[in-house]
Amino acid sequence: MAKGIFRAIAAIIVAGTVSMASAAPQPPQVQNHALAGLLLEGAALGAKADALAPGDIPAATALIQELKTLGAQLFAIEDVSPADRAAVDGYLADIARQIIATATGANPAPRAEPQTPYGMSEAQARATLDGFRRTYMGNGLMALPDPNHVLRDGVLTEDEAIALIGDREETELSLAADLPIMERLAPHFRSDNTLYAAMRGGMIRDYNERVRSMARRLEGVVQRGVDETARRAALDPLRHEDRIRGGAAQGFEKDAQTLKMLNAAATLEVAFDLGPRFSSLRDGFVENAARYEALVARVGPAAAPTLPDDIGDGALTTVANTVLARPQYGIGPIRRLVVNAPVRPGERTDVRVFDGKLEVVERRWEAFQVTTVEDVAGVPTLHFNTIAQFSKGDATTPIGQWILHKRLVGRAIPEGAF
Repeated sequence: MAKGIFRAIAAIIVAGTVSMASAAPQPPQVQNHALAGLLLEGAALGAKADALAPGDIPAATALIQELKTLGAQLFAIEDVSPADRAAVDGYLADIARQIIATATGANPAPRAEPQTPYGMSEAQARATLDGFRRTYMGNGLMALPDPNHVLRDGVLTEDEAIALIGDREETELSLAADLPIMERLAPHFRSDNTLYAAMRGGMIRDYNERVRSMARRLEGVVQRGVDETARRAALDPLRHEDRIRGGAAQGFEKDAQTLKMLNAAATLEVAFDLGPRFSSLRDGFVENAARYEALVARVGPAAAPTLPDDIGDGALTTVANTVLARPQYGIGPIRRLVVNAPVRPGERTDVRVFDGKLEVVERRWEAFQVTTVEDVAGVPTLHFNTIAQFSKGDATTPIGQWILHKRLVGRAIPEGAF
């Protein structure tokens, strides 16, 4: 955030004094091209400050508005070292002091009494108000954004939480510089009461309430993650060993995401008077996450899957290769195939209602088991296949030919294990 420049402007306006002469400050040396361009623009504003007439507050105000824009641009430039950013921020702050020092010099030249009660011409006042509207209303540079946009994907990061605080801080510092001018103009321009109310605190109050509303939504999101972790932490390692082991990777990933959101949300508690709701949730969550991690360590990793033994039936191996190669099944390259169970007979009788009548369907078949190794997303994975030949069935059942009857996808198998 462009803190240095806005603090300098606010301090000058509030104190009513300037602590340096109006001589132009010297720009720092930087390597970044974007920063160098920004320094040139700052130097141009410094040159304009030199040309200011003592007491020309409206002109100084216009220059300050331009300087604020540069200050915001400074912190939007990426890949800049903290030292260079701080040096340019300080340079812009010095220019702010220079502008106001020039306009309010220690020994200002005598000037005529102001034409109006608010110290500037009506045209200058209206231009100043128009500048305030562009700055604080709508999509203005210092208008506060809708905080709910950070939850569009259901996640709040710590950087986003810090940005929510920083956005308000920048606007508050900018308002500290502009509000004294607005208070001088407001009694004489009643049509700008909405702008005046916003600058006096309405926009900050509204922003605070919107952040609190967003925090209530966020609390529901993180509560679900906290509750899920508590349920996993309460699993019985004797009854749910496979569940604990199988869900560990996904569970750890979810817990890491939940903790990040809790840390981000806790960052907002003091700044927006939320109370300890998120830090309290975090305390209980951390305990349950540690308990779940201990459960996973207790059950240990699962044994690596192995390929079953091949029964060595060449005829069935040929049948299996022929069936699984049919395009209708959409099976990709098979890296290894074994027939792991011989042909066995089977039969079943089904009773169903068809066209309002009771229908009995008898099925009779013989089938054998085949295990294959096929790549899934580049990882060798076991597949369990039942190849069957029906001798009896309903009208839709292929009779007298070997078909792929059932197929299940198993676990990944290490290279070299097949």
